[in-house]
Amino acid sequence: MNTSPASSQRAPWRDILDSHLQQTPGHEFTIATIGYDARNRPVPRLRTCGCRGFFPELELHPKGQEAMDEQVEGGGNPPTYESDMLCFTTDTRMEKLPQLESSGNAIEAVFWLRDFMTQWRIKGTAYAIGDPTGNESENEKASREEIKKSLRLKGHDRDIAYWTWDKAVTKYFANHSPVARGSFRNPPPGLPRSQSASNPDLKLGQKVTDLHDPVARNNFRVVVIHPEEVERLDLTKQEDGKRWKWILEAANGSDNAQWNETEKCRCTHPPVAPPATEAVMHGAVQSTGTAPPPTSLAATRSLRQTKAKAEAKKKETAAPSDDIPSIPSEPEPEPEPEPEAAVGPPQLLLREVPELPTDIMVAAHHLAMHTVYARELQRDIPVFKVAFEGGILAQRASMAEIQNSLEARSATEIAIFQDCLLAHRDIMAAAAVVQRQVVLWIESWTGGN
Repeated sequence: MNTSPASSQRAPWRDILDSHLQQTPGHEFTIATIGYDARNRPVPRLRTCGCRGFFPELELHPKGQEAMDEQVEGGGNPPTYESDMLCFTTDTRMEKLPQLESSGNAIEAVFWLRDFMTQWRIKGTAYAIGDPTGNESENEKASREEIKKSLRLKGHDRDIAYWTWDKAVTKYFANHSPVARGSFRNPPPGLPRSQSASNPDLKLGQKVTDLHDPVARNNFRVVVIHPEEVERLDLTKQEDGKRWKWILEAANGSDNAQWNETEKCRCTHPPVAPPATEAVMHGAVQSTGTAPPPTSLAATRSLRQTKAKAEAKKKETAAPSDDIPSIPSEPEPEPEPEPEAAVGPPQLLLREVPELPTDIMVAAHHLAMHTVYARELQRDIPVFKVAFEGGILAQRASMAEIQNSLEARSATEIAIFQDCLLAHRDIMAAAAVVQRQVVLWIESWTGGN
């Protein structure tokens, strides 16, 4: 089994990733291993797994902790250790573990956290623990030794004597629901449903409440990823995407490794923004942006040709290694544009029109924008009506409460309240008139559509 460098210091990227994961409920990641096809060629194998956080710092849900309190001495391990190692759980009968063993335990995990527009890549070495025989298994013993190198003490020294590997693995098993625990008593993966397993204990749909169930625990493992290279790609600003890389390196003759950080910008050229133009399509003026309209047909054609050439150059540009297409630099427009040529798949062609005066083009631009705004207002009329009617109902309820309170008031107070009610009715009537006028304006702008 390969050995990994260990660091005694907290990784500089850990708190950032941990913060992202804490704010991303139900976070999963993609796990990549190396397998072999029928011709014994190495091929990548990917699957999505549930990330169980940093080993061994799993926070159990209430039902899981209740099971631990009832079935495990002391309710589990004391909070003795922390680490920078992510982990997930698996079934020994899956292909992941044999693939790891055949490739030196090499592994890579990828998160795409959409809420943060951030991708995380963790490369390293994977170690599986959970064999019920414990240190009697050479693989289990070696995995524990490698993982232990990267555990950092965060509690008291006296707690070390109460911390055990069995409790650590049992905690991850308790984190599953009874039905999920029962999946480790399922028939072997890949067995046709029409066939029965040779072991009568293996059946679908079982629920396991015993955290030490021998059949389920024999198939259950926790896979711990020892990170050796971490990349963070931040696309919050796509025009200024950034990537950070941390590499764990050990100095010559030293057992303690350190994280070295580098930063580099993903984009070396500014992105090409699509030109905002106006064009007459089938006799109707349409706006593709809020920028001022072009002053001539030649300028419009030049912008269209610039965009077409940019798209053609983008197709010729090879994709980078991070699987996210690169953004080509903006090409310079030629002084004398050539006739348009079809680029890529067939697209809707704009009908060329005679060159028009600037004031007419500006007026057409404004008309198109007002048409868009009018349609958006018309679309929102039902929402406005609901809100308006809700306000009226609330005001009526308030008026009813005021009317009921008048009975307990003096004659002078009654007269004042009645004047206020009359004024309020006048205001509501005026508001209704304004609403009807707005509706008429919108209908006139949109032609009643």
